[in-house]
Amino acid sequence: MNLIAGERMKARLPQSSVQFEEGDVIRTEYSHKHTLDGFSSFASEAGLEVEQVWTDDRNWFSVQLLIAR
Repeated sequence: MNLIAGERMKARLPQSSVQFEEGDVIRTEYSHKHTLDGFSSFASEAGLEVEQVWTDDRNWFSVQLLIAR
C-alpha cells in the first residue's frame, strides 16, 4: 500500500523532519502470502506458537493469535 502526498508537507520526527512534495509516494505496507502451515513454521522460527486462527470462508485471510514459547 502507498500513501501519496496531496500537497507539500513536513513530517516532524523526534530527531529530525522530512519534507514531502505534492505527489511524493511513501510505501507503507507489503503484503506477503503464506499458507497456514507455512506461517506456523515461520512463527516457530521466531520463538512463537500459533494458539488460535480465524479465517475467512476461503482461507484467503487470517488473523492469528501467537504466544511466546
